[in-house]
Amino acid sequence: MATAALAVLLPDRLIFGTVPLSDIYYFLAMAGAALCLLRWVRTEGRAPLLLGCLLILVAQTVRYEAVFFGLVIGGVLTWMLLVERRLTLGTYLAAGAILGAFPVLWVINSWLWYGSLENLGITGQQYVAVYGHDYARAFRDLPLVQFLRSLAFNPLLLLGLGLMLRLAIADAPLRRWAWMLWLPLPLISAVTFATLSITQAASWRQASLWVLLLLPFQAQALVSIAAWLRRFRWRRWAVPALVVLALGPSLARDARIIRGGMINWQTGEPRVEREIGLHLRAELQRLGEGHVLVDSQASLDFLDVLTGTSVPERVVLSADAPPLEVALYLPMAGLYRERQDEQMIARYLTDQFSLAAGGDAQAFRQRDIRFVLVRAPEFVAGLDASPLVARERQFPGWTLYRVRPEALQVAAGAER
Repeated sequence: MATAALAVLLPDRLIFGTVPLSDIYYFLAMAGAALCLLRWVRTEGRAPLLLGCLLILVAQTVRYEAVFFGLVIGGVLTWMLLVERRLTLGTYLAAGAILGAFPVLWVINSWLWYGSLENLGITGQQYVAVYGHDYARAFRDLPLVQFLRSLAFNPLLLLGLGLMLRLAIADAPLRRWAWMLWLPLPLISAVTFATLSITQAASWRQASLWVLLLLPFQAQALVSIAAWLRRFRWRRWAVPALVVLALGPSLARDARIIRGGMINWQTGEPRVEREIGLHLRAELQRLGEGHVLVDSQASLDFLDVLTGTSVPERVVLSADAPPLEVALYLPMAGLYRERQDEQMIARYLTDQFSLAAGGDAQAFRQRDIRFVLVRAPEFVAGLDASPLVARERQFPGWTLYRVRPEALQVAAGAER
């Protein structure tokens, strides 16, 4: 019950329990694997080991960090097979096949699909394209540093860390379990730093797993302290104070994150992308047909607009490319210009619909564009002077235009 209470307000769980990101499956699979591995080190049974490896395989399909857990567990199993001789060859091979299946599949698939393994380094390429070889910035976003930062936000997590270390020192099976689950943290951090594979979107989530793994130990420590405090005459207010100390920091951090998500960091004003999306959905539903053209070159905020509409199939991007592809490659825009990569520039950075020149009427008609939403200043200037559209509404940071029906009719006549 204490663990559940701590988890309710924990930002690492709360965010991924409400935001539609696949990381929640990574956390779920790794938590299940941790339980299976704990059962295995206690009993050394074959079934819990293989089930734990299978759950790590599932986690590998979501986040690459799970591969490092497989490497560490593989090292432990090799030691047990060759040195301690406490593991059968059949169990060793079965566990190794499960742990290595997805990484091998991923490498083969990348080679067959792209003709090289360059795709495996896409995260590092994005970071270098945006920040260059800024190792100081990369250090601040390492999983190990993010984990230490989590301790600063919730100091009582140190109680859980201390209790886990105390129990691991006295209990050999638990010590082996702790090695398997905590050695990957510095290992992942070292590899991430060396390759600059810094996740630019919510990099703190890489450390969230270890925060979750500490919760049962933190809960046990708090329950023990609460039981000790009840021996004193001031127990009536001591235990509630302990509860406030345990839950207060997470609650405060939740409030800070929520406020941060509501404010546009660039403009300092409240985010309006969801409001814009809802407005566009209402307009498209009223028309019953047509599409909205959204500026995707200025930033990645177009993703929030697209999600807010609930009808992404009726949204066309100014890059004229799939949204996920734009989100993946747009952060490297500066690198494309530096390398003069004409193919990538044409696909993601070229004004496909001539918005800076007032819009291409024939392109609008072919894609059945009824509304245009832009934020780039050159697009706003071009459309304001264009007879093809009329300014419909102004949002903070965004301008919405309605395409004039008569202009599309003129374009249709010109095509005929």
